[in-house]
Amino acid sequence: MSKKCIITVLTALLVMALFLSGGTNVTAAAKRVSLSHTSVTLEKGENIQLELKNSDAKKVKWKSGNKSIATVKAGVVKAKKAGKTTIAAIYGGKKYKCRVTVKMNKQSGSTDFDLDSKTVTLNSGYEMPIIGLGTWTLSNEEAENSVYNALKTGMRLIDTARYYDCEKGVGKGLKKAINEGLVKREDVFITSKIYTDTYKSSVKEIDNSLKDLDVSYVDLMLIHEPGSDDKAVYKALEEAVEQGKVRSIGISNYYTKDALDEVLSFANITPAIIQNENHIYYQNEKLKKYAKKYGIVIESWYPFGGRGHTDENFNNETIAQLAKKYKKSSAQVILRWHLQAGYIAIPGSSNAKHIAENYDIFDFELSEEDMKKINSCDRQKRYEVW
Repeated sequence: MSKKCIITVLTALLVMALFLSGGTNVTAAAKRVSLSHTSVTLEKGENIQLELKNSDAKKVKWKSGNKSIATVKAGVVKAKKAGKTTIAAIYGGKKYKCRVTVKMNKQSGSTDFDLDSKTVTLNSGYEMPIIGLGTWTLSNEEAENSVYNALKTGMRLIDTARYYDCEKGVGKGLKKAINEGLVKREDVFITSKIYTDTYKSSVKEIDNSLKDLDVSYVDLMLIHEPGSDDKAVYKALEEAVEQGKVRSIGISNYYTKDALDEVLSFANITPAIIQNENHIYYQNEKLKKYAKKYGIVIESWYPFGGRGHTDENFNNETIAQLAKKYKKSSAQVILRWHLQAGYIAIPGSSNAKHIAENYDIFDFELSEEDMKKINSCDRQKRYEVW
């Protein structure tokens, strides 16, 4: 599916006083673009041509600040994915900068899961595993062991948060798996969350997260829950994308269309993920369908209902019957339902056996009829209030 991008030139190319007259011009294909706060809409693969008027084009050197967002060659800028970067033109011993924002079209991105590769391609362009390990309530020691066991069993998605206070353990578990040759850093998708309400504290917490995890970047960073100044917090996340500290961004505990619309009203980068409470008794199909318009994927924390509620989910009559039918555990049936329904699932556990069991869900498929049976379990019943 093609992706539409809007490239906004925020800062014009400056003019060499001794050599240029009449200013610097920016040309997009055969179309001239004005100097400031002007945008052009491009399809993926299209480009704009930046030029220094009256300069020797062969002597202009071009550089892109973040090549994953936009590349430049001979002045031709090609948008690759959502984000902000700086394109620089070096001429006559001076550097002229052009601020470029690539903004994904609202209809961009597919939320379809690839059950063979066990991934989904996010609207940021990155692939994300659809089953992983949650680390809420785990100590650093438990997190280290659980992360290591999860990676050893084949999982490649690890979810944590600043609030969980176990990022150091997550980082140690990752490093152990890397040192033993089980994985490479680029094989593992790490999600964390920040729980802040100001721009300054958000910037600091992003850096603290990288430090505690002992990584140079995080694959996905989320706003942990709505706060007093989400716009400022989200701005910090967007800048972290530009700086290469974070690859994709999103939100957590936003349950309604209005809550999502508020974020979209100030977002330059469309959220890639909404991580919410979702389980057989709370299926937020309304939000999932609306988010799909923006290529946003829904991720489920507490896919079993959460601690203290797992028995109610596991012993549900429909789930128990299907577990017997497919010769799988109730947990495996529920997780398989999540994936087939289009929810990324991150069940938490400190039990190596349970972690392996949670990942062993790709050798069977729920029938359409059985999916409908589980769908009918929905009561719009949430266990948590945040």
